[in-house]
Amino acid sequence: MGKKPINPEITSSDVFLSMSVEAQLLYFHMVLGADEDGVVNSSKAILGSLGFSPQVLQELAQMRFVLLIGPWVVIKHSRLHNSIQKLRHLHLPRLPEVAKQLYIRPDGVYTDHYETGYQTLWEEKAALLSSLNPLPMEEKRRERKERKEATSFNKEVDTGRPVPVPTSTHEEEKLELLRGELGQGLVMLTDHQMEDLLDKLGVDVFDQYVKKLAQYLSSTGYQVRSHYKTILRWWKQDSQVDAKQERQI
Repeated sequence: MGKKPINPEITSSDVFLSMSVEAQLLYFHMVLGADEDGVVNSSKAILGSLGFSPQVLQELAQMRFVLLIGPWVVIKHSRLHNSIQKLRHLHLPRLPEVAKQLYIRPDGVYTDHYETGYQTLWEEKAALLSSLNPLPMEEKRRERKERKEATSFNKEVDTGRPVPVPTSTHEEEKLELLRGELGQGLVMLTDHQMEDLLDKLGVDVFDQYVKKLAQYLSSTGYQVRSHYKTILRWWKQDSQVDAKQERQI
């Protein structure tokens, strides 16, 4: 789940402090129990552990600090508490039935009321993932299967008997070029590798190192054994330099 810093601008406001102590305490527990998108699917368990009645949750909802969508509770200011969410957590929301009813205001606050120009959480995540990887996962699996079947069929026709398609043991031969969209068509990463890098680096930093690697490959003509390991090594080296400079300040 990761650390969720709590924004003091929310919890020290007059409106927040005007609520009952029970409602304030419940809010902190709800924030800590929410997933990366601010959705709490264990609200009953949290209420029970604190010994609070459902009326305390209703108080939070009436004061618009949480949104109630079916059985789920959503932290309205979740993104203000955790500003790195959008960059780090790049996967479709786990609860589409909630994400499709959550609209994002220009200030990053959730609302359940639509206004012109508002995107749902589902639409935002889907668009961002599509821009990074334009070929949907299911379609990619289908294309790989079709290519494998076509290769096997062609060998059978040529030789008159079925020939097994050899599997490579070299990681670089398993890498798939994402339709030439990643790093000017030069940077190759598997879905798992890209997901791991996005989780570690965030979108902006990931994009920066992909461009850096693409520029290196195109300008030098060199080949590297693993694009994934190269990006990860560069990032770790730069992080160590940044940390050392901060200690010297």
